[in-house]
Amino acid sequence: MIRFLVTALSVIDASCASTLDFHPPTDVYDAQQVAKTDVPLQLVELNTLTGLKVSPDGKSYVVQAYQGDKEANRYKATWLVGRVEERGDIIPVADGGDIVLPVYESSAFDGYINGHIESGRPVWSSDSEWIIFERQAEETIDLWKASANGEEVRKITSHDGDAHSPYFSAEDGAVYYTVNDRQALLREAIGQSMSKGFVIDDAFVPGRSRFPILSKRIPSDTVWRLDWKTFEVRPATKSEVDAYDKQKSHRVDFSTGGLSLRSRFINGVRAITVPQAEGERAGFQYTVAIETLDGQVTRTCFNPLCSGRITGVWISNSGDRVFIMRTGEHGTTDFLSWSPSANHVELMIRTDKWIVPAMGLGLRHCDMALARIICITETPSHPNVVSIANPSTASPSTDDWSTVFDPNPAFDLGFEPEVEKIRWTTGDATSGYGYWIEPNIDLQGTKAKEKSAVIVQYTCNGFLKGGTGAEFPVFGFAASGIGVLCINSVRPAIEAGDFAEEEESVRLELAGLSPGAQRRLALYRANLDSIDAAIELVVTRKGVSRNHIGITGLSFGAELATYALAQERSYKAAAMSLGAWEPASYYYNNLAVRQLYSSMGYGPPDSPSDELYNEIAISRNVDKINAPILYQTADTELYLTVPAVVALRELNKPAELIAFPNENHIKSQPAHLYNSYHRYIQWFKFWLQNEKVDDPVDAEQYERWRKLRKLNDANVTARPSKPN
Repeated sequence: MIRFLVTALSVIDASCASTLDFHPPTDVYDAQQVAKTDVPLQLVELNTLTGLKVSPDGKSYVVQAYQGDKEANRYKATWLVGRVEERGDIIPVADGGDIVLPVYESSAFDGYINGHIESGRPVWSSDSEWIIFERQAEETIDLWKASANGEEVRKITSHDGDAHSPYFSAEDGAVYYTVNDRQALLREAIGQSMSKGFVIDDAFVPGRSRFPILSKRIPSDTVWRLDWKTFEVRPATKSEVDAYDKQKSHRVDFSTGGLSLRSRFINGVRAITVPQAEGERAGFQYTVAIETLDGQVTRTCFNPLCSGRITGVWISNSGDRVFIMRTGEHGTTDFLSWSPSANHVELMIRTDKWIVPAMGLGLRHCDMALARIICITETPSHPNVVSIANPSTASPSTDDWSTVFDPNPAFDLGFEPEVEKIRWTTGDATSGYGYWIEPNIDLQGTKAKEKSAVIVQYTCNGFLKGGTGAEFPVFGFAASGIGVLCINSVRPAIEAGDFAEEEESVRLELAGLSPGAQRRLALYRANLDSIDAAIELVVTRKGVSRNHIGITGLSFGAELATYALAQERSYKAAAMSLGAWEPASYYYNNLAVRQLYSSMGYGPPDSPSDELYNEIAISRNVDKINAPILYQTADTELYLTVPAVVALRELNKPAELIAFPNENHIKSQPAHLYNSYHRYIQWFKFWLQNEKVDDPVDAEQYERWRKLRKLNDANVTARPSKPN
C-alpha cells in the first residue's frame, strides 16, 4: 500500500443523494456521560473542516467535514454547502470518499508521506450551481460534481490514474484537470516485483518504506479537458495546457520551502507573491506584485505591510484592489487592501483568531465573499468553525467575526479549561510565546502534592488539540490534573555568519562547523533557551514544581526534546513520537536525503560532516539522560528510534517503545490516536503524579513501568544532583 486508506460512506449517485446526511457528533458528548471525561475520544471524533471555497456569486461556500470513528478506525467525509448570509444553514451535498494522505514529490523526499490529511480541492462552476471535487475510492481519485442544492451527485471522470486539481473555465465551458498515473503504475511495478525481489538502489529507502519509491521513473502529469455540457473528455491542447498552468493558485518551490501564491486573472492581470530573497533564506518571506497574462510583473508593493509571511492573495472583481492575508507575530493575522494605481495599503482587520492552514504548505483556508472575508478559524479552546468578517463594518482593532457554521456545536470537555496566552524573553532578547493551560483541580490525582506540568511543542496555534501533528492531548493532560505549557518555536537571534563584535565568543564557538551545522545548532540553542525561559515563567507565576515537569516532542519537537535531555536538562519524564538524529539512521536513506543531512551536520558517522551527533544523539549521550522516555512511533520511523532505545537499555536507562503499524510521521488512524493519547496521559500521571488509572491502555503496562521506575530510582541514586 502506498497510502493508508480508510473506507468512508458508500458511493453516492443521483438516485440516492437524498439519503446523505450530516450529523454533528452530539452523541459523542451527550448520549454517554462517560464521554464527558474521555477527552481523547472527543479529540479523535471531532468534525474537522477543510477545503473551503466561496462561489463566484459570493453567496455560498462549500466545505468538507471529516470525522474519525475510533471503533471502526476510519473516517467519514462529507461535502457541505452553506449560505454566507445564513448562520448555521448547511446542506450535505456529497460523500467525500476516502481520506487522502498526499505523497511528496521533491528531490530529497520524493514519495514521502507525511500523514496530514488533504481535502478534495473543490471548484465551483461559473454559474455557482455546481461544485467539482476530487473523491478517492478504491485507491483511485476521480472528479465528481454535486449540485449546490444537494439534489444530484455524479462521477465525471474515469482514468486509470488519479484525477486532480480541477479548474472550471468560464470562457469555453470546460473543466480542465490533471491525471497522474504514478500511483497506479507504482502499484503495478511493485506487484510485478513482489515475487522476483527488488533491486536495491536509490529508489529504495528502507527508512521510509518496505517498497521502492519509483515516482521519478514514472511519466509526469497529463492535462485533460472535460466538456461541461456533453462530458466528453480529451487530452488538452498545448495552448489549453498553458492556460491551465497560468490559472493555478500556487506554485511550490521545494528548494526554499516557499510557496508562490496567485490570484485569479481579472482584466488580464492578477496578484502574485514573489520571494523577498534568493536561495534557501527565502523561505516563506514574500511580497505582493501584479502580473500580466504574459508573465510580466508590472507593479510591486514596496510598502512593508505587503511583505512577510503572505498566506493569501485575492483580486477584486473590478481588478483595482488586491486583498492580502499576512501571518504576523505571535499567531496574529492581518488582512490588508492594496490599491496598485494609488500605491496605497490599508490594514482592514487584525485578528487573533487562528486561520486554519491548508495542505501543510503555508496556505490558509480562507476566501473572499464579495467584500467580506470568510475563513475556517479556531480559538485555543474551541475547534474549527466557519467565520466571516466584514471589513466595511469592522475596524482593524475590533476583531469582529461571526460564526456561520459550527460542526461541533455540543463540544464539551467536561470542565472549563483556563487557557492563557503567555510571552517571555530569553537572555539574548529573543521573544517567545505560547499558552498555559491550567490543570483541572477537581480531577488531580489524590497522591499528587506538587503542581505538575507537561511541555508540548513546537507549534501551538489555533485549537490546542495536541501541538504539532496533534500528537499530544493538551486538554487530556489538563483534564487529568496536569498543567500544559504549549510552546511555539523561535528563530535564533544570531544566524550563521551574522555576528557582531559582542558576539565574538559565539562566533569562535561555532567556527569549526559548516554553515548548515551552525544554523542547526543555533536553532537548537535558541529554542532550548526559550523553553528554559518559559519554564521559569510558569514556575514563578503558576506555582509549577520544577521537579514535576515532563517534556514531549514530534518531528522538530522531538529534536528539541532530545537535545534538551542530551544537554542534561532535568525533566521528570519525557515522551516523543520518534528518536532524533541517531548516527545509524544515516544509512537508511537514499543519496539525496544523505546529502541533505550531511549539509546540516548529520553526515556519515566519524566523517568530517559528523558535526552534530555529539550534541543530540541519545546513543552518544546516554550517560547524560536523566528521564524515563516513552516513544510511540510509526513503524516507518522505527529506524530513527530503535538505536536510541537500545542505547538506553544497554545502560539500564528506562525507556519504552510502542510501534503503530501502517502509520506515518503524523499519525492519522483514529484508533491509534485514541490509544496513544490515553497512553501519553497515563505515562505522565504515573511519573509526575505517582498515579495509575483503572483502565490502562494495555493490562501489562504498569508492571513494565514499575520495572522502569526501579531502573530510574537506581540511576537517580547513582548520579550527582544537578540544577535544572
